[in-house]
Amino acid sequence: MKETAEITKYDSGLSNEKHAAIAGQFNEKCGPLQDLIDKANAIKVTGAGDVAAMKLARTTRLSLKNIRVEVEKTRKSLKEESLREGKAIDGMANIVKFLIVPVEQGLQEKEDFVKLAESHRKVKENEARAVTSLADSGLRSIIADLESSIAKM
Repeated sequence: MKETAEITKYDSGLSNEKHAAIAGQFNEKCGPLQDLIDKANAIKVTGAGDVAAMKLARTTRLSLKNIRVEVEKTRKSLKEESLREGKAIDGMANIVKFLIVPVEQGLQEKEDFVKLAESHRKVKENEARAVTSLADSGLRSIIADLESSIAKM
């Protein structure tokens, strides 16, 4: 199999093994690529009567198109597999999170027990003060009304 130097040299950021595996799949499709490109660059149509050069241009173009279409099919297939792999990774991570988060929250509540108890005590204390304050102001109002009624008598 003839390799395409551009694919082999491409810095994919993948491990060497993974890069080589993917490059190999593309290189399988690109065997005659460089020869076809060289042939395409060499085709010269000299005039309207140069039917042979026009036919050669057509067959060369269709051969290049076939390689391009095969490469696109390979790309889609490889990418589809990678997307499934990514979804599987996310799904597995989500399962672990699903198991951990409730336990973690429970532990946080236990860790913050004193803070929560103090917070509840302060809320109750404030509620009691508010009730007492309302009661005191209500009693004052009633006493004031009674005093005013007595004064009018």
